[in-house]
Amino acid sequence: MATSSGTDMIFTAKGVPDIAVAATAGPPLFLTVIVPYDSQAKGPDDLKGKKVAVTTDGSFTAWLMRRLAEEKGWGNNAMTLVAVGASPQAYTAVLKTHEVDAAVQSPALAFQLEEAMVGRMLFPASEIVHTFLGNAIFATDRALQERPDHVRHFIRGWFETIAYMRNAKRRHIRCFGRMGACLGNWHGSRYRQASHYVGRLFDNAHLDERSLQGL
Repeated sequence: MATSSGTDMIFTAKGVPDIAVAATAGPPLFLTVIVPYDSQAKGPDDLKGKKVAVTTDGSFTAWLMRRLAEEKGWGNNAMTLVAVGASPQAYTAVLKTHEVDAAVQSPALAFQLEEAMVGRMLFPASEIVHTFLGNAIFATDRALQERPDHVRHFIRGWFETIAYMRNAKRRHIRCFGRMGACLGNWHGSRYRQASHYVGRLFDNAHLDERSLQGL
């Protein structure tokens, strides 16, 4: 069992012995567009002709920017995509030094940079992709064949946990704090992160056909 990006369903189609068994989130909630704190940008239209930091040229972050350019009718060369890797520190550096005009990274980093007056969220990735399966729970073919009850229990436990976290904000903030050092020590940003993520996670396992078509 694993939770991963909905786009990983392509590996199932290519023969990997697993399958998505539950949807956990729709439009990409774990990514947002961040700009330097003093940027004059006000929305997506202000990215035309700008340098945007992405993970790699073939990454989902790069795909989002190309999707934005396509929807806006800007053409393939409307933005310069700058590959900086996956490190939050690298994104922080290029935003702080204005080496790029924007970056595609997590809301967690955006909230932290805003408190440090280094960067701020311009808009969430969900404004680029409206109908989409952002995240899903995957199970191996073997698990489904040999331990189907375990798969059902895992899925049930996942959604019971989401319901609990929504109904106990202070407690779910502490849960997020234990999920990784990437959340840092900013209590204010931690609260915003928890509210942002939990409020956008699905409360049932339904795999919507329109979201699948968005992949």
